[in-house]
Amino acid sequence: MRQEHPPQPEAGAAVPLSPPSHATPPPRPPRRRLRHLATAAAATLVALLLTACGGGLEPGASTASGGASRASSVPLTYLSAGSAGGRLSVPRLQATVRIGSRSANLLVDTGSTGLKVLASAVGDDATPTGATGSSSFLSGLKISGREARATLRLGAATADNQTILLVDSLGCVDQAPDCAAAHGGTPEEFGGVFDGILGIGMAERDQGVKGCCANPMSGLTGDGSFIVHFDEEHPQLRLNPPPGTVARFRTADLKRTVTARPRPGAAPTAMTSWDPAPMKACLTVTGVLDHECAPVVFDTGTPTLALEAPRPAGPALGTLLPGGVVDTYGRQVALTVTSADWTWTYRMPTKEALSQPLNALSTPLLSYGRQEQAVIIAGLPAFTKVDVLYDLRGGRTGLAPR
Repeated sequence: MRQEHPPQPEAGAAVPLSPPSHATPPPRPPRRRLRHLATAAAATLVALLLTACGGGLEPGASTASGGASRASSVPLTYLSAGSAGGRLSVPRLQATVRIGSRSANLLVDTGSTGLKVLASAVGDDATPTGATGSSSFLSGLKISGREARATLRLGAATADNQTILLVDSLGCVDQAPDCAAAHGGTPEEFGGVFDGILGIGMAERDQGVKGCCANPMSGLTGDGSFIVHFDEEHPQLRLNPPPGTVARFRTADLKRTVTARPRPGAAPTAMTSWDPAPMKACLTVTGVLDHECAPVVFDTGTPTLALEAPRPAGPALGTLLPGGVVDTYGRQVALTVTSADWTWTYRMPTKEALSQPLNALSTPLLSYGRQEQAVIIAGLPAFTKVDVLYDLRGGRTGLAPR
């Protein structure tokens, strides 16, 4: 669910939300990640993988509990493919966030920024600011709603006066008229399974259409740092990790630059953004994909590995299966991050050997999307092999192989 530039046209009628239907949808190919379509303010695609807004927390972003600087762990919930009454087609990571007096089950997404939740799940527990917001995703889904402020609680951490987006309507962009919201459909991210999305990626503010919303982790942590630890039994967010814990991570420092002020209706402060991440990865598939190296983003909102490039090295394009999936069956896949001294290698089963459903975590599929600038997306399966550090204030990210 990576935020992305440049934007695609956002036309496409949105429909008012009705109470979500929990009927099991018909089977469909594995869904591609929801990659956010932000505005054209950024310089490059890769630079905006790690965007941020000007220094420090926003007014009112301090925690009400007064204990935000202490290390703490927040339990998460792993939802496997086929769970949620069969409504989930891919593995997902869920956090329960208290918004005012109400609890919301949100998809954890390190590839986007901002808490976006169905207005019906929050009710009067958030105060609209008067601003509106909308976002589009490359799946074709378009959401629209109102910016609001609310008190958030995640585990033991509490933050007052945080900006969130109350989603009032869902629709499809013109390029994808049959998206999950078409014909009154209910996307899993908004009503089908989850109440919304908890975007906690490397940005201090979502640089989307209207600039909503602030990264909730800026207010829920004392120093802007947290670790995503994922395993099937005990996934966690580890807030404010102590220096001894951080020391085991191989980190990449990012430079901060000031860009242009946002257009009217967006965030009221000058934008700042992180320069492209120096951390790179290389991806190979025997006989299909040659040594393809590019900046890497670790994204819990992506259920597979993914490569985006103008043209992949090797004959991969000739092997594409429906849904943009590279035919890796029976082949060895290797993902390497040299700066972290980490390599993950696995062999996909052959198609003939698939008597049981594919293990989406240990042998994930590899999807391909054509983009002008290459990037490798290490989705949720990669988090089973490494812990990932996010330092919003210090401007760095890091890996600790397990």
